[in-house]
Amino acid sequence: KYQTQDFRGALDDMKVVIADSEEKQGKAKEGDYNMEFAIYSELGQPNEMLRVAEVMVRHYPTATSWKRLYSMYLDRERIPEALAAMQVCYDQGYFDRESQISTFASLWNSEANPYLAAKYFQEGIDAGIVEENQKNFEYLASWWYQAREYVKSIESRRKAAELSDDGENWSLLARAELQESMYEETISSARKAIQGGGLRDVAQVHILQG
Repeated sequence: KYQTQDFRGALDDMKVVIADSEEKQGKAKEGDYNMEFAIYSELGQPNEMLRVAEVMVRHYPTATSWKRLYSMYLDRERIPEALAAMQVCYDQGYFDRESQISTFASLWNSEANPYLAAKYFQEGIDAGIVEENQKNFEYLASWWYQAREYVKSIESRRKAAELSDDGENWSLLARAELQESMYEETISSARKAIQGGGLRDVAQVHILQG
């Protein structure tokens, strides 16, 4: 019936199969749940799709089922549930793309936990999943700073500065180093900021240079 696009008829049949399997074995076959999910998708019933997705992670906690579930939570802006599902994915090693770890870290930051945002993003960089580029080190520096991990923030900001085409990151680095009483480093970074150009506050950087 699914092949003939009789989706309501296919759903009725599948409900009987799943109910019988759940009564006898405690769960239906993974393929049957997937078929039920697909039918609900064709019928445009997102709430039923979510219900099936939640059932599947209980009975078949695969990478595919967990990723599908957190994506559905994100679509509904159910952030705590999305984070819980993403945490399972992260802990099980299911994330293999930068976008997944970036979203995971950003969500932790949005939930007022910049420490975990920085921790997981740093681990993504260390694992080679997240690219070592200027923008990513800027994110990392900001999150470590918000978490009051100032030394780690400085390390990340320095890497961002080394990869940047202008002096703005060197300027931010100089200010961070000054806060930590790293005076020689402050002068050096301020000098590099001036040499790089593109500064928002040139006068302030000259003051930092001394």
